[in-house]
Amino acid sequence: MTVETPETRAALEGAPALERAGIRRQQIVATAVALADREGLEAVSMRRLAEQLGVGTMTLYSYVSGKDELLDLMRDEVAREMLLPEPLPESWRQTLWEIAVRTRDALEAHPWHFDALPQRPRRRINTMR
Repeated sequence: MTVETPETRAALEGAPALERAGIRRQQIVATAVALADREGLEAVSMRRLAEQLGVGTMTLYSYVSGKDELLDLMRDEVAREMLLPEPLPESWRQTLWEIAVRTRDALEAHPWHFDALPQRPRRRINTMR
């Protein structure tokens, strides 16, 4: 339970609604990925995502510039699942095998991934790694 003081009230009034609701950008992406996994990429809209998170639609735009950026972040989240944890296997063959297996598993878990590919891909950190 948080005690409200003039300082905390002022801080909350200036904070984006998602932070006031205890939601972060990563949760927005995770919710969008889960929605796409359950119902397909067509089901992912800013309005539907806001409903799932219990916030207003316009609130999401404080965290992502639009659906294109959201799709980039969703694809990057799938790419994160493909990464091998450190330390890498000593054998390069084993490393490639594990990358292939993780890639297959991630793409099977998220079949919408290929539908989300843009004409000109934007690189994110996990995709580059």
